[in-house]
Amino acid sequence: ARQSRASVVRGSSAMAMNSDASTTAALVCAQCGSPISTAEELCTERVDTFARAVYAYELDVLDEEAWCYSATNPSDTRFDVARFRLPADAARACRLRFEGVPTAEHSWFPPFLWSMACCERCRSHLGWAFHREGASTPEFVGLILTHLRERQLTEEAMRA
Repeated sequence: ARQSRASVVRGSSAMAMNSDASTTAALVCAQCGSPISTAEELCTERVDTFARAVYAYELDVLDEEAWCYSATNPSDTRFDVARFRLPADAARACRLRFEGVPTAEHSWFPPFLWSMACCERCRSHLGWAFHREGASTPEFVGLILTHLRERQLTEEAMRA
């Protein structure tokens, strides 16, 4: 069943844009404005989850219909997350910092193990990285939608 929900929090960009420059829809850290992800990295398909702790719903994210997840941790705190692939471009891949040893405990996306994902610039908690057992890099990240803001950014701003 499809729910009608508002789209991700939008706001005016703090970065000046050249009106001639091509822009792309992006998510930035709500704390420091650092670019985090783009629509091309958004995972729009629905995936299996830990059903007792996760409810899937569709939401407009970066002008795309995507499956998002209302997930509750063992402390009974709820987070709304969307899944994103890591960018292939090495210069853009370092926008997040992954902290901690990946664990399978209470993973919202089994069989993936999770670790914390933070903004590389300000270290704000933005979500979780989900790893396959034994993998050195995450398969995808689950980003907390309320910890991000939508912006239109130039490619140059995305690399900043």
